[in-house]
Amino acid sequence: MIKKLLQIVVALTFSVSLCAQEKDTIQFVKTGSPILYFELFGGISVIKDFGYTGGFELNYQYKKSLFSFRYSDVKSIKEDKEKRLLIIPYYFASENIKEYALLYGIRNVKQKTSFSISAGISHNYLTKTLKDNEGNFYLRSESYVGFPFEANMKWFSLKKRSKMIWNVLIPSGGVKLFGNISERSFIGLGGTFGIGLNKKY
Repeated sequence: MIKKLLQIVVALTFSVSLCAQEKDTIQFVKTGSPILYFELFGGISVIKDFGYTGGFELNYQYKKSLFSFRYSDVKSIKEDKEKRLLIIPYYFASENIKEYALLYGIRNVKQKTSFSISAGISHNYLTKTLKDNEGNFYLRSESYVGFPFEANMKWFSLKKRSKMIWNVLIPSGGVKLFGNISERSFIGLGGTFGIGLNKKY
């Protein structure tokens, strides 16, 4: 009798275990992989004068909501006419903004493309290169809060790689319009290159 009861308990335990594993497998198939990707970006930008920007961004998407951390290094280039050598101009970085931003947005994913718009809040560090009456350069720094924004168009692979290690290295490329509204606003346009899971595979 005891032997039969033990056999029934073992059988039930095995059945429950199989059902739980099957449920977990079905749940994974339904949810798929997380949408998580990293990207580098760079392009032209304007603070007061024209310049260039480089940076990186980490993105996580839940349903259609996009959460991002963005770091931007924005430089404004200005000509110093007093240091011009004949016809050769002399340029220097008149302003440099380092931006640390948290953004929230909406991202719409198609098969091979996605479009997103985001906005948020940032902490910015501004360094100005100024010149005194004697022609010597000196630096002046300040920090302030800003309101970053961006719009992205991305292209990526339709299928994930065959090996697990390569799945998180799926490349992507795109175009980014970015900027920051603050006491020292800037706007820029550039390209992106990223790796990660850009959609549910």
